[in-house]
Amino acid sequence: MAISKSKLISSVIVTGLFGKYDYEIPQKRATDPSLNRTIFIYGDNGCGKTTVLRLVFHALATAEKAGHRTFLSRTKFRTLEITLDNGTKVSCAKTGNDLLGTFKMSVKKKNKRPVEYEFEADEGYTIPVNPTEPKEYYEFLSALSEIKLSLFFLTDTRTIMIDEPVVNYRMQRRSSLSISERVIMESRRLPNLDRNIDAEEVARELVRNSVKQVEAQLRNLSIRAASRSEINVNTLYREIIKRLASSEIESFDTATNKAEILKRLQLLEEASSRFARFGLLPKFNSKQFHSSITDTQDDKIEIMLKVLSPYLDSLESKYKTLSELQESIGLFVDAINSFYKDKSIRLDVRRGLTIRTSDGEILEPDQLSSGERQLLLLFCNTILAIEKPSLVLIDEPELSLNIKWQRLLIPSLIKFVATYPVQFIFATHSFEIISKYVDNLTKLGS
Repeated sequence: MAISKSKLISSVIVTGLFGKYDYEIPQKRATDPSLNRTIFIYGDNGCGKTTVLRLVFHALATAEKAGHRTFLSRTKFRTLEITLDNGTKVSCAKTGNDLLGTFKMSVKKKNKRPVEYEFEADEGYTIPVNPTEPKEYYEFLSALSEIKLSLFFLTDTRTIMIDEPVVNYRMQRRSSLSISERVIMESRRLPNLDRNIDAEEVARELVRNSVKQVEAQLRNLSIRAASRSEINVNTLYREIIKRLASSEIESFDTATNKAEILKRLQLLEEASSRFARFGLLPKFNSKQFHSSITDTQDDKIEIMLKVLSPYLDSLESKYKTLSELQESIGLFVDAINSFYKDKSIRLDVRRGLTIRTSDGEILEPDQLSSGERQLLLLFCNTILAIEKPSLVLIDEPELSLNIKWQRLLIPSLIKFVATYPVQFIFATHSFEIISKYVDNLTKLGS
């Protein structure tokens, strides 16, 4: 998948945060090209790291009735400006002197007039869900959605907040909840559960939910990819007849062509192993063809190749179409297994994700340790983001991770999304994380 550089955030500028901080993020561009889609924020408690992530998320979010604009109203700051690499600017400016309440937002694309809307807050600094100027309101939300950037925010309390661009506000108006809010609401519908859901139960349900989402997405992606490469029986036989009917006179070296077709079969079998590993396609067995080709009389080999080639072409087409998905699943599984000790995960797009100990015991995702769950949660939500241009905001990625895992985490995530249109912004306290990325670090605070 080609990386859409125009979707990347090049800078975030906040003034008057909490009435005393002005920040420009990043403070300098990364010298390492592999990090030009990664921003690190570091600072002491109270300097606004989490608030900056939340401001970015809520300013770019397009969902209605989800509290995005109310969060901006109730957070103390003077101005916020988010600039993309293509020159598009999303800005927010408070109109009052106390840095709370009513504010004006603007989407300004390069060489175009800005699309603006003023969000008027009530006395409690809430932005009403019903706009006072619907036409201008939906023009603004449409302009914001046209950025087409999906948002994933993993908070320091391990709430997962997701926002997807809305295609048509007249046809699709919606309200969004964070995954943890959905988990709590769904749990409270179950008669056998206490209504007071504790944080540990929410964390366990979050990882179960994230695994289910990954399983569903990969299953859907595999079906879509396979259908694009599928050649029906009629098409296959039509191609065979076309080749048999061909009267073109070609020089034909029987020995060479036998060797080439046998080599082609061997390569297809080797390639099929990568796809069979994840249940994307069945294993191709070349041995069932090998003896038939070897034993075919020389005067029949050309006809046999004309019959066999369309079938092999169809297999190669499937492998090519599914190769990107296969590589993504491989990176996902291998990355997680590089961290886990005495247990490993396997992923089959039809059967789902399985966690197995070295003794053969099968575990549920919520039976993992807190650090193992945290790691699985991070990678699950990252693989959910790779399908489209996405911004992934992660607050305190080091939570529940030992020192060794903290050192390995960021390189693993960056490698995982290297060929995908995904950008990370991390806010961290961890010296183990930031020590490797000093040149790409923005220090917040006085």
